Amino acid sequence: MSTPPPERPRLQPSMTPSPSTKSPETKRIAERTTWIACLVAASSVLASSMFLHEAGNYFLLGGPLTGGRTASCLLHSLGLICGFALGIVAYKRRVFDKAWLLPLLMALQGICAAAFYADLIWKFFPQLMLLCQYLTALTAALGLLGLMRIAWGTTAKHFAVAVLVCIAAPAALTYLPFAFALRTDSVNPPFFLHLGVAFLAFASTTTAAKLAYGSPPPRAQASTEDAKTNAIEIGNSQLLLFTCIASYGLASGIFHAIPLGLPLPPLTRSLPLFLGLCCALGLIWVTFRKNWTPSPSSFWSILTRTVFPLAIMSSILVPLTFTLGPELPVFFASAASAFFEALLAIGCYSVWTRTKIAGWKVFGNAMILYFTGSMLGTMIGAIGYDSIMANETNLTFITVFVFMLLFFVTFMTKSERYAKTIWELLPRETPREFRENRAADRCAQLASEYNLTDRELEILQMLACGKRAGEISDILVVSVNTTRTHIKSIYAKLGVHSVRELLALTNID
Repeated sequence: MSTPPPERPRLQPSMTPSPSTKSPETKRIAERTTWIACLVAASSVLASSMFLHEAGNYFLLGGPLTGGRTASCLLHSLGLICGFALGIVAYKRRVFDKAWLLPLLMALQGICAAAFYADLIWKFFPQLMLLCQYLTALTAALGLLGLMRIAWGTTAKHFAVAVLVCIAAPAALTYLPFAFALRTDSVNPPFFLHLGVAFLAFASTTTAAKLAYGSPPPRAQASTEDAKTNAIEIGNSQLLLFTCIASYGLASGIFHAIPLGLPLPPLTRSLPLFLGLCCALGLIWVTFRKNWTPSPSSFWSILTRTVFPLAIMSSILVPLTFTLGPELPVFFASAASAFFEALLAIGCYSVWTRTKIAGWKVFGNAMILYFTGSMLGTMIGAIGYDSIMANETNLTFITVFVFMLLFFVTFMTKSERYAKTIWELLPRETPREFRENRAADRCAQLASEYNLTDRELEILQMLACGKRAGEISDILVVSVNTTRTHIKSIYAKLGVHSVRELLALTNID
């Protein structure tokens, strides 16, 4: 009589590997890889859009399409506006929850670039090049807002570094290697360079989407934030802020259109733009290196100290374009625009982390305001250069108007006072309330990152406000030993060993 074979042990559910059982080091590597892929994708997307805009400015100037250069700038700005507007709608309808959308947008951007160069070679009809520029800018804005879905919960320093990279990398690629490629007067070098950047954008976006969409990123789904945002009423202080953002965009558009209206070689156009960008990056690093999340009042003082003088220098030099050449006004305009764009993006981060308003609404609407002003500025600059007699007298009237507008929105709108409450989006707080609210926000973020329990979060908030074990035990009505056990668990999870390290981690002095 044969004995039955022994029964195989069944695999228990707890033995099944799952993503939640990954080690902290594995999670850290995955997050870092996702962040790098997202950063490369955003830089490549913006570089591809800038490539096509620069190529359109160069090849349409003096071409068969009357006013082609002006139309190129206008459609580029309009594409960015429509892209950010569609991105806000996509977030509301949760379209960005689909992982295939971002790679599809990058593929569409590559197709538009190929159509642009095909029309340049075979001369189908010149309006196709303008349409391709519009669609490329639209997909770039949509892709950037979609990629920022991963960045809502990142630290202030990481976000600021990402902003600097997304400004510096596309501009450096456009103003140096792409300008050299255009200098050859052949379509092949810029086409193959653009093709490589478009492929990099598609590959990095696909990688970022594959890594990031396994689980919802932090702060991406924020129904409570949406409800709070929809409940906000636009008041006079917010209208003043919107006017300021659009006004600086208008100045940027004017200073971009007038000096660069001259038929200049690609390198002559690009060199002052690149040097102005380098100047802006240096000023940004010096300004923010000690504190990447200054208060809104500090943002306003930075605007008045740095951006306003750079913009005014450009406005003073624009009427002298025909005498001194376009290099100096373009340099100051590039520095002012790059600094303001970085300041605006970092300021948006400060606003959505302090007000708990959905980040895509804050960033998307700020970009819409800025590029709407830029488009209007381009129209004014084009009229001032192309439609009327472009001389120092006529250009002086335009620049005096810009000077008065910037002076008014910077110094005469009481914005420094409104900035203390983020233009009345926050209630007025005493210093103690401000400290406690900031501590609660930071502790909630740490609790989410390090899987603290509700009781540990409660104790962490009290520790961040300066309370000790005895005071905490009295408030919670538990023994001192129980409180100390919770504190030891908090220290172990956060990896700190003293109160000073804990306060440094919570950013509470």
